[in-house]
Amino acid sequence: MAVKSFRRPLGDALDAVPGLDATDDSLEAIDGTDNFDFLLSGVPNVIAKQEWAPYLPNYHAETDVYEA
Repeated sequence: MAVKSFRRPLGDALDAVPGLDATDDSLEAIDGTDNFDFLLSGVPNVIAKQEWAPYLPNYHAETDVYEA
């Protein structure tokens, strides 16, 4: 998370989602994400951490769909 004041409200929102297990956060900026330019402009943003290996072949492909 780019802004420390963003941590508490975001943490509260993520805690309200059962089973999400979003317990790790960082002030690290990650280049290569779609929202990196927003971060550079000072807009707080959230990036989900995930395993890259199964995801990269589907990144921005027709197979890049939401799975419940």
